[in-house]
Amino acid sequence: MDELNRLRREIDELDDTLMELLEKRFNISKQIGYIKKKNTLDVTHPGREQAILNKASSFNNKDSIEAVYATIFKTSKLIQK
Repeated sequence: MDELNRLRREIDELDDTLMELLEKRFNISKQIGYIKKKNTLDVTHPGREQAILNKASSFNNKDSIEAVYATIFKTSKLIQK
């Protein structure tokens, strides 16, 4: 059980970091949204999304990472509107 608790603590620390990073990412997305509105640019940028997803190809959990990014992209677009 000590090993389980240790691993859970590691996950908790990673979750804290992920949440902080997501908060920063969404704040930046909001700023990008203002710029896009000001310049009448489309919220969606498929080439940029694909470039980000291409980075996932080098990871063992590529499919899971891509699924997470699909949610991140969707949320970022909602924030930018």
